[in-house]
Amino acid sequence: MDDTENSPCIFWGGGVEAGLAQSIEDLTQKEKTVISLYYYEELTLKEIGEVLGFTESRICQIHAKAILKLKTKIALPQGFRLIGGPRILPGGGEQGCPIRG
Repeated sequence: MDDTENSPCIFWGGGVEAGLAQSIEDLTQKEKTVISLYYYEELTLKEIGEVLGFTESRICQIHAKAILKLKTKIALPQGFRLIGGPRILPGGGEQGCPIRG
């Protein structure tokens, strides 16, 4: 059996992408901007704060709220956590702004 068959990233390639795209569209404009800058432009929370005129702490709060909204709309298998970007890891770890869930 190929290791990629058991890879949690295979789940990402399933029907999740369409649901995730719709869930992102349902976020507020501010949340979409933070998600876009963090995951697609790969800016740090501090850099995003400078761009948007907020503190790094406030950006962390906006990011955490957006991720929580996305997590509630996407059913993940038990033991998996959405920790950022297009990566879903079993058990996960903290990355960037800690997301508790």
